Amino acid sequence: MLRTPAPLIGALGGTMSLIESLIKELGTVAIVVAAITFLAKTTISHFFTRSLDAHKATLDQRTETALASYRSSLEREQIRLQIAYGGVYQKQADTILELYQLLAQFERIMHFATNPTKESAEYKKFIEIWRRLSEVYEERQVLLPERIDVMVGEIAKLIFSAVHDIRRVEERIQKTGHSLGQQQFDRLFATQDQAYEVLNRIPEIKSELKAQMRRLLGVHHSQDASESDA
Repeated sequence: MLRTPAPLIGALGGTMSLIESLIKELGTVAIVVAAITFLAKTTISHFFTRSLDAHKATLDQRTETALASYRSSLEREQIRLQIAYGGVYQKQADTILELYQLLAQFERIMHFATNPTKESAEYKKFIEIWRRLSEVYEERQVLLPERIDVMVGEIAKLIFSAVHDIRRVEERIQKTGHSLGQQQFDRLFATQDQAYEVLNRIPEIKSELKAQMRRLLGVHHSQDASESDA
């Protein structure tokens, strides 16, 4: 049997030991590199996570601050508008109330104001009411809803001539009625009817004014609103 020379065996043994040492060294290096790589990744990830969280917190704080400032600005604007509109609504309510009172006063004296045989005091009172009605309408019509604006404007313009026409017809009939022909009577009565048509609008205008006042006060009924919008 052949034997491997002792020096060769020693050399092979030394080589194997060297290889084993290298493998161990390489394995250790690989582990160290892997550990360093993992640690680096973890550190970088943690850094970016913290940075992102800090940035998000900063943005959230800025957003909340901006929203708070915006809400505060809106609240101030809302209060300002409430005060402004509150003043406008108050003026509108005062105007509607005065117009209603003037028309109610006229209704109470209408019979006397249109009768030329009655005391002239009622007719003078009517003149005062008509002048005040015209003054309030001209100065504050911008505060009135369109429908009421039109109705009050027409009555303010026509009420004086309507009362005058009724008085004129009554006086003409009383003085010269016995000498008037049928056609003349017809013309006089037609004039008087047209005048009364104007005065008969007053109750409707008062209803519109009352409904609008209730809307301003928040106490109107749905029926009132539907009738007013019809």
